[in-house]
Amino acid sequence: MVRRLFFWVAIVALTAGRGLSQGVDYTTLVNRYIQLYQDIAVKEMMVYRIPASITLAQGILESNAGRSRLAREANNHFGIKCHKDWIGKSFHQDDDEKMSASENTKTR
Repeated sequence: MVRRLFFWVAIVALTAGRGLSQGVDYTTLVNRYIQLYQDIAVKEMMVYRIPASITLAQGILESNAGRSRLAREANNHFGIKCHKDWIGKSFHQDDDEKMSASENTKTR
């Protein structure tokens, strides 16, 4: 089970080709991410029936193998957003592109 899980997650993550970071290649970062979160992903698979390989692959892609600011500072590996009526704890990071009304072009 773990070998099959690792295989599919590695295939998806490595095709993203996010490059190098701090002297560690992306394959090593992905392997570390999988080792760190595979048990949680398998437990959640048993509850929600979402394959652990899909959960891990999505987390790797959305969080850049756990290196994104959102993953590091808010423990949000999937880019999940809250809405204006949310009253719980939150973390602000504006990543939505906005259209300039006068130029009709995308701005950040």
